[in-house]
Amino acid sequence: MKNLRFRIILSLLIVVFFPLYAIRYTLYADEELSPKQLIVRAWESWGGKDYERTFYYTNKCIEEYFKEAGRQQMSLKALPSTESIDQYVALNAVGTSYFIQGEAYLSQGKIEEAKKVFDTAIQEYGYSQNWDPRGWFWSVKEKAQASLDKIEGKKGEKAAAEEKPKILRPATTITLHDQGKEDFVDYTRYGYFKGLGTEKYRYVVKDPEGLAAAVGEGIYPNTSGITWDPRYREVKKEGRLKGNHWDFVNTDDLEANFYKWAQAPEPTGVKLFYIAMALERSGLLRHAIKAYYAIAVHFPKSVGWTYFHTPWYVGQVAIDRIDYILRHNPELGAELREARIFLENGFDNNIANDKFFVNPGKIVKLSFLDKIKRRLFKDAREETGKVIKQAGDGKVDLVKYANGHWQLRVEGRPYFIKGVAYSPSKIGQSPDEGTLDDWMQADYNNNGKIDSPYDAWVDKNYNNIQDEDEPGIGDFELLKNMGCNTIRLYHHASNKELLRDLYNRYGIMVIMGDLLGAYTVGSGASWYEGTDYENPEHRKNMMQSVRGMVEEFKDEPYVLFWMLGNETNYGVANNAKEKPASYYAFTNEVAEMIKSIDRDHPVAVCSGDLLFLDKFKENAPSIDIYGSNAYRGKYGFGNSFWNNVKETCDIPVIITEYGCPSYMDGKSGEFSEEKQAEYLKGNWEDMVYNSAGHKGAGNSIGGIQFEWVDEWWKAYEPLLHDAKQNWSGPFPDGWNYEEWLGVTGQGDGQHSPFLRQLKKSYFMYQEMWNK
Repeated sequence: MKNLRFRIILSLLIVVFFPLYAIRYTLYADEELSPKQLIVRAWESWGGKDYERTFYYTNKCIEEYFKEAGRQQMSLKALPSTESIDQYVALNAVGTSYFIQGEAYLSQGKIEEAKKVFDTAIQEYGYSQNWDPRGWFWSVKEKAQASLDKIEGKKGEKAAAEEKPKILRPATTITLHDQGKEDFVDYTRYGYFKGLGTEKYRYVVKDPEGLAAAVGEGIYPNTSGITWDPRYREVKKEGRLKGNHWDFVNTDDLEANFYKWAQAPEPTGVKLFYIAMALERSGLLRHAIKAYYAIAVHFPKSVGWTYFHTPWYVGQVAIDRIDYILRHNPELGAELREARIFLENGFDNNIANDKFFVNPGKIVKLSFLDKIKRRLFKDAREETGKVIKQAGDGKVDLVKYANGHWQLRVEGRPYFIKGVAYSPSKIGQSPDEGTLDDWMQADYNNNGKIDSPYDAWVDKNYNNIQDEDEPGIGDFELLKNMGCNTIRLYHHASNKELLRDLYNRYGIMVIMGDLLGAYTVGSGASWYEGTDYENPEHRKNMMQSVRGMVEEFKDEPYVLFWMLGNETNYGVANNAKEKPASYYAFTNEVAEMIKSIDRDHPVAVCSGDLLFLDKFKENAPSIDIYGSNAYRGKYGFGNSFWNNVKETCDIPVIITEYGCPSYMDGKSGEFSEEKQAEYLKGNWEDMVYNSAGHKGAGNSIGGIQFEWVDEWWKAYEPLLHDAKQNWSGPFPDGWNYEEWLGVTGQGDGQHSPFLRQLKKSYFMYQEMWNK
């Protein structure tokens, strides 16, 4: 920032003495820039409508990297996967440069020039992708084509394709030809274990033929067993196995899914996981357990990669799945005992430094007496014992019990967070366009009341009309009826009276958050520059922002605790991912500042999943609560999640975001809502299971459902309820649809921000949260 200011000031001085070319040279006399840095500056210049600088940086990028970009383009036959994206930096930068130029030309009304560079991006750099700061990659070719289509008044290829009838695979289930000789395999009969619980663990097979016969088809080492399955040959003959194996994962053709993955060109541990998933979805739970357990026994160090190129430790998840299936299906009459896969150095993105300590445990068949005990004491609470530690001594505190469990308390009473991320936005408005109004002040019907909290009405018959029996009830009343006791707010708040009413009349408290430089909010940095947690100016700005929030709200009765950041460790518009130690050390300084002026409320950090949990432990001892935005699937978060936090830093955990879209490609709205409700219920039950007095880790203090109402601006077209696949993950059809995460919807958008259509998940929460 200081260097930039210096260059600008210097250029203004030079203008008096030198001709125009000298000014231009001074303005752009930058240090050597990487392709990524050039693109960042190009985006920033375009966003500021500085077209001269936009073309300077994009042309510089094209001139320096077009040869390398061309070679990378020629080496590809399809869009590169997310995990390999860093191998194509030049291609992505040059393709994006042409796209930015096209948008810059459009902004200036230079249509023909725009068409030319868009066409170049499509024809010559069609496999380039750009990182969206919201957290996903998008195809430059697709976006450039969409811009061309808008220019020419056409429907895009993707939109046109979506209107064509989809070829749907048949819905099938798996019928096993060879189920194996054992329901739960006793591996000691076919080999022996070495180094249990250590870094040198391995299982040595002595009788591979006997083990293959025991596990059955598709499960290691019986990997070729499917070729003897008559159904496999029939399915193959029907042509149902054509295509990429990844396209089979979320289909309803479970039979083809199973056979395809049994021969997929993936690491065996990853392959077994997707085989197990297909078996589980088909109701073949015993065979699914055998597949999951084969991972723990043979391939506990298997690593897959998420869409965001973060490591996915297959062995840990496999153990979690076995435990989940056995707990939720007591008729199987077994339990997994002593299984544990612990990773040292497993909280970063570098798998080269990982150390695995493995004990696959043992699946034990329960005796008749054990089954009776499990049935009788299924809902029995764990004895927590007396309080041995207390964090905070004000209205809100945290206590640790003798059994190691943690609990949040308000005025001495247990408080389990039944939370919702509440930020109702009016359709047509967008923060990207600077048009998003403050919902705490909005009164579009001019009746003297804030719209969404007090005037929202329920469209009970889904006809997008407010009928006589559909009076205004308001979101606050709907939240209360659902059983919500907490909302999460960023960034500070503009209407104290509104929040006092939320607390006094509806009994709902507020987690008050400061983004702490996430998305550059509060740091003073520009979006593309990003917050730097080692920059004194940025740090000063953020510290002042948090201090202002705490001093203004610390005496408000509705404040539950303070929240710092929002999955900032992912590094979106900041350098926390590059310098996690610096980031967490700064959060610790902020927490200490908060506690110097407010002892009544705990301080939490909001991180993305468990990334850099070890750095958090080392650098932020003054943080009271670990918050995690976690989207791990319908089973919840897994024993490994809760135990990793417990063993690493032993503080209470709040799930600061969890959610699921109510949209699925090719499925009805009703079916998709059912799947959303099923997913959210599984997440909630896992939080309860791992809370104080229950049988899990005992460190869960609740969670925040993301989010209350569908927001239409997230795919950049705020007047359209987009069904764009934003990023792949463990969702009902394998994709997240950012504009469908609400437990309520806004109908056709004509009555926004007032209309609410309650989804099935709303009623699920109403039942569970009001018990």
